[in-house]
Amino acid sequence: MERLFIVILFFVLTLCPAPARADDGVVVASGAMGWRPYLMLDQTNGKVTGVLHDILQLACDNLGLSLIFADYPWKRALDNLQHGDVDVLCGIYWTESRSKALRYSKPVFKDEIRIFVTEPFKMDSLDDLKGKKGDRPLGGSYGDDFDEYARKNLDLTQVTTKELSFSRLQRGFTEYYVCALADCMHYLKTQGLTDEIRPLPYVVAVNNVYFAFSRSSKNPQRDTALIEELERLRKDGTVDRILYSYCPTISPSAP
Repeated sequence: MERLFIVILFFVLTLCPAPARADDGVVVASGAMGWRPYLMLDQTNGKVTGVLHDILQLACDNLGLSLIFADYPWKRALDNLQHGDVDVLCGIYWTESRSKALRYSKPVFKDEIRIFVTEPFKMDSLDDLKGKKGDRPLGGSYGDDFDEYARKNLDLTQVTTKELSFSRLQRGFTEYYVCALADCMHYLKTQGLTDEIRPLPYVVAVNNVYFAFSRSSKNPQRDTALIEELERLRKDGTVDRILYSYCPTISPSAP
């Protein structure tokens, strides 16, 4: 069944063709919904919350723009962004290949990537993952260096949800799960699983998190204004305050 925000988006796009929608100041956003605490959808009332939502909402408010969230699967959201059906993607890492098609904001904050396990093992480098079975999010990237190393050396399955990956880990189908620290710790805490599943001390990567816009956007001037406003919010400390309100233990925004 289509979710509430897809229904809303359908009517908005049906009633307003793309150029008019841009002229009317309606920004259609998407992202990895369920990427805690950055972007979350309350299934009971359809409300979107999270660090990335709040930052973009404030930037739109300051520019007199309206914001609509569309809940697409990650790969579809990326495709829709490139084709202009989505205006901005909330929360993405930079890669060389993506940068050819997407226009990035400046980094808004940092995201630490860790290895989650039920049975801890010694890990001093990525080489210690060789020969072990692991999971990673479907369609996600942890930076060019890790992605290239994983492609050549690791036995990693791309899985649609962290719920499924943690279930596979608990049942012994895998030995580890590669995941963003804040996202996974938020989930484990809400599920009461912090004693059963924990991150290894080894830091896989520290990635900057961005907002992304299409290079084929029909409204590049508006995109530029949003990018500039997002950077202003980072510089004046607003991003740090929003981030801290959701996760007090996470480091401040990107430099």
